[in-house]
Amino acid sequence: MTTSVIQYNGKPTPDGLVQIYAHRGGRGLAPENTLLAYTSALRQGVDYVDMDIHISKDGELVVYHDFELFPSIVQNDKNNWIPRQPQYLIHDLNLKELGQYHIGGLQPNTEYASYFPFQQSQGLTSLLTSKKIPTLEEVISFIKKYDPKGKVGFVIEIKQENKNREYSASPEEYARKLARILKKENITDRTEVQAFNWECLSLLKKEFDHPNDVKTAYLSPEEEAKNYPNQSYPSRIKELGGDCWHPYEGSIVKQDIIEAHNNGLKIVAWGYPEKEKTDFNFERIRDLIKWGIDGLLTDRPDELRGILSLSQNLPQGFDID
Repeated sequence: MTTSVIQYNGKPTPDGLVQIYAHRGGRGLAPENTLLAYTSALRQGVDYVDMDIHISKDGELVVYHDFELFPSIVQNDKNNWIPRQPQYLIHDLNLKELGQYHIGGLQPNTEYASYFPFQQSQGLTSLLTSKKIPTLEEVISFIKKYDPKGKVGFVIEIKQENKNREYSASPEEYARKLARILKKENITDRTEVQAFNWECLSLLKKEFDHPNDVKTAYLSPEEEAKNYPNQSYPSRIKELGGDCWHPYEGSIVKQDIIEAHNNGLKIVAWGYPEKEKTDFNFERIRDLIKWGIDGLLTDRPDELRGILSLSQNLPQGFDID
């Protein structure tokens, strides 16, 4: 049977079907972008697992969100929280150097920790291998190990910084390296690639024989989510050959969803606890579901499952030893 991931990868879902995207693996419950978080997501049952990628100093795609190691979540090999200075840029560190750090959970008494009151992360020193900063290939292999039939999809965000070039690799390098892995792992039919730097997405399409082979999702920032300059976001994304629009959940009105669908785009909203001061904005999510959103990138897939169970069948979880 065709899974909803394969059938609606990069495509609008039928009315009433909302796909569950575990944002950073579900950071509301487990340390973000770690194998521990992806374990939790797979056990719960989600449609997509979300991850962010950077290119390390030695040219490897690694899964991590910020451009630098974030003191509120990162510990060194002695389980001490890293200092705020000096700055540790991911792009300046090789894999061996990154191996000296892990996602330690949430540093107590930080503002960031207050956004995720239900994250289970403290005292998990026996699981350091599950909390390390993984490579993209390690995450893909982990998901495929427990999901060989491809029921779960991948959302891969390219973290490329054009304003501060020293912060990251070029869009061309991201496109080339990511395309190689997607082809090698044979997961293009279950992957949506997103980015705020839209050049990365256009270049990625060019790495494939047929542009439609890879589905691209255009992120828009929360402060600009209404309109692209002189043009609506959906019409501009469609013009650029995109498949999905990923706007901030707090900026969407019903008409945005209608316009995205009129342009043949899948629309998936992302939450922002750092702005909303909560890891699950129930009122906003309830409205988006009512208006026909196709998917939700959420830090709390468990909460979203609870809401959706009232109206649709849910993706099944996996047994993980």
